[in-house]
Amino acid sequence: MKNESGNAFWFILLAIALLTALTVVISRSSETTEQSGDIERQRIVGSDVMRYAAGIEQAVGQMRLRGASENEISFENSFVSGYTNTRCGNNDCKVFDVQGGAITFSSAASSVSSNSWIFTGANSVSGVGEDGTGETSSADNELLIILPGISQELCGRINIELGIAGIPQDTTNADVATKYVGTFPDGRVIENMNRAKSGCFEGNLDDSGTDISGTYYFYHTLIER
Repeated sequence: MKNESGNAFWFILLAIALLTALTVVISRSSETTEQSGDIERQRIVGSDVMRYAAGIEQAVGQMRLRGASENEISFENSFVSGYTNTRCGNNDCKVFDVQGGAITFSSAASSVSSNSWIFTGANSVSGVGEDGTGETSSADNELLIILPGISQELCGRINIELGIAGIPQDTTNADVATKYVGTFPDGRVIENMNRAKSGCFEGNLDDSGTDISGTYYFYHTLIER
């Protein structure tokens, strides 16, 4: 009887140990599945962001092929004010008009960013453009679409998809506010992006000198200059 009691006790301990190990395995598997799901969600959201920007670039390119100059391109829309370009004399040079780019203006989902897309000609991207030097002259400024205020996780995932290592931080004063209305003002340089036409960076200072570190910006080049 004593021997039988001892054996039962060891069986109970073994069962407890097996249950504990099984619980750990299930917990780790659940965490891995959740992480994989988060990565996949970020990949889908990032693809949507990049696809929209690429669609704008394609529309701008088609409009230019039909005769619209870069200075006539207009991002005027019914949702965000400040984009009226007086150089655009008809609907053919309006990105968000069926006679122009035939693109539907779309705000980013609130879960992606609480900010509106910015269309700007006030920055050059270091290494992008004809001379590849990233000078601060207005002649070197790119026409960019920028989405401010995305999450660090989404920023990192977009860069992974684009083959960019980490999240570079701009070292200058990026202008993330000036709206494009047909001119390229003497502007700023977005640094450290290694000649990437599209990518995501962490801010440093804005054009007024305000600290914007910890804020993440996706950008895409619409016109290289």
